[in-house]
Formats: sequence, C-alpha cells, structure tokens
Amino acid sequence: MKYINDKKEIIYNILRLLIILHFCGVSDGQGCQQSPKVVASCPQSAYDWIMHAKIVCTESNNYHCLITERHQDNKQNIIECCMKPQNITRGHMPRYNLNKKDLQEIECQEDYYMPTQFPSNRYRDHDVQHCKYMKSNCNMEGMKICNHGSTTTDRSCYCDYKELYVPELPLDPGEHCFSLKDNLCSLRNDCDKNYQELDMMYQCVNICKIGYFRPENEMICRHLPEGTTIAGKVTSEVSVPDNIKPTVKASTPPTSTKDNMVKPEMENQGTKDNHIVALYGVGLVCIATTIGGVVIGIFVLRRYKKASAKKLSMQAQSCDILL
Repeated sequence: MKYINDKKEIIYNILRLLIILHFCGVSDGQGCQQSPKVVASCPQSAYDWIMHAKIVCTESNNYHCLITERHQDNKQNIIECCMKPQNITRGHMPRYNLNKKDLQEIECQEDYYMPTQFPSNRYRDHDVQHCKYMKSNCNMEGMKICNHGSTTTDRSCYCDYKELYVPELPLDPGEHCFSLKDNLCSLRNDCDKNYQELDMMYQCVNICKIGYFRPENEMICRHLPEGTTIAGKVTSEVSVPDNIKPTVKASTPPTSTKDNMVKPEMENQGTKDNHIVALYGVGLVCIATTIGGVVIGIFVLRRYKKASAKKLSMQAQSCDILL
C-alpha cells in the first residue's frame, strides 16, 4: 500500500512541475535561446553561413539570421540568434518578431517566389530580405511578360509577335507563353511583310481590312473605333493575289493564304448564326407540316375506303331482298 502511495506522490509532483514550467513561460523552441544580436548583414554565401553558424551556436543547425518587424527598405533591422529551425510554408519567408519573441511567416515580395516548404535556418541566395527565388524579368531579346506569377510560381514570357518574334523551340499545342529558362525568341522572316503579320499563336495571317485591327493577344480582327489610328500598322485594305501564298517553316504544316486569313466578317458571325437558326426553324416547320398533311391524307383515305365498302355491302343486301 505504501508503494502505491509513493508512486502517486511521484506522479503528482511531476504534474506540478509541468504546470509550473508551462505557466512560467518556458521557451517552446520558437524563440531565440539567447537575446538576439543586431547585425549589419548576414553571411553572404552558403559557405560563410555554415562557418559562421559553427562559431555563433553550439549546434550550428540552430543558427538563424533574419529580418525583424522593424525592417524597412531604407532602414535595415537584422538579427542573428540560435533557435530550433521550423518549416516555412511555400510562398512565404521567415521573420523574427522582437516584441513577441517569436518566429513568423510573411508572404514573398512581388518579384520573388518560393515554390516549396523550406527550413527557416537555410541560406537564401537573394539575402534574408527576400524569398529564395527571384522571378524572371522576360527581358531577353523579343520577349514580353505574359503572366506575373504568384508567391509560389515564376513569371511566364511570350515572344513579341507584333515585331515578328517567335519561340525558337516549339510549344505545346494551344500554348502561347513559356518559362524563360525553357525558350528564347528569334525573328521569323517567312511571312509576306506586304500582306501578312503574325498572330498570337505565331502563325502568318493576312492583315486586317481597312477599319479593323487585331488587338494584342487576340486572334480576330476587331472594328477600329472612329477617330483612332494604330501607329506603325497598316490599316488600309489590301487585296492578296491568289498566286501569293505564305512560305512556311518545315516544322509547321503548309497552309494556304485563304486558310491563314482571319476575316473581320467574323464580327458578324453571330448575326449569320441567327439567320441559319431561323432557316433551320422554318425548314423544320415545313417538314412537320408535310408529315402532318400526309398523316391526315392517309387517315381520310382509310375512312373513305371504309365508307365505300359499307355502301357496297348495303347495295348487295338490297339486291338480295329484291330477288
């Protein structure tokens, strides 16, 4: 019995100690183990980071160099200290909050991104003010920005087809944009400059007729508002001779001038479709009327035959009575 009481007392004392430690604010491993030290900058290379970590912290894996909530572009506030590393969510970067004495996550800035989780104690190529990866600028020859990406994805680029630039490597069917690291742009010279231009899918098409233009990143010609002009672009109507056809690179199937032409009449396609629907409706009504007439005719013919047969039967009976 005494053994049981002693065991209960030990358990009770352990629980008391845990409660006291909890309410006394013992560190849970998220804050610095000592007072953070303000520094002018962090180690400038991965090698320097590792070597400096061995000097500052007993366990080099606990070394952190971070910006704080007081950090600004024109007034840096960077600290270094030792604490247990944490996994930072994708699209975010770590920051140390001096007031809360805690590690925080903040979103990547506009020109940077982070596609995966990463430990808070890792060296970052673009310094601790930014997320690990810098977004592409799409500033190579003939390139423009297609999509600005997000905190987890890079920007995508496209070739300035208005200036006859096309991707050097083929894109997937229906694709218009690409990653900067996957492609480059070069000039395409096989379109007839007098009659043709490139569309957003990098194909030679006939220029729009007078009063129409093809907006950037659109396939069809649209009506040009009155009183506006397009600088540097041909807006007068041109007639393309039948014997002039665009030459096509070996990587793309040959297409005729007629096939390549994107006509502005496509703007009236909706009206044409309405006319076609109306014609189909009239045709269906005519067919239904014809079928109805045939059915009624068959019905009347059958009634007439029955009436005739009945009349003949009555005449035959009258003849039998007379005889």
